[in-house]
Amino acid sequence: MEKVELLRKLIKLNVPPRYYSIGEEIKDYAHNIEKLYNGTYAVYYLERGEKSGLKIFNTEEEALSKLIERLEEDIKDGLDIST
Repeated sequence: MEKVELLRKLIKLNVPPRYYSIGEEIKDYAHNIEKLYNGTYAVYYLERGEKSGLKIFNTEEEALSKLIERLEEDIKDGLDIST
């Protein structure tokens, strides 16, 4: 998945940007994609400075796919994204 495709899906799902970060500033209480020094990508949820669900991917496309998967799971599990 490419970044543009991911952003389209997030808009379609009405997911506010506060619930994710794609290679920008790391956000607390959000899913983050962080490009690591060795060219890999980390995907994790950050809460009060603690990373959970950390997965490392070799490509940005893999990381983007994991991010949308996690956000869709959150929505399915009842995450209120209305505000």
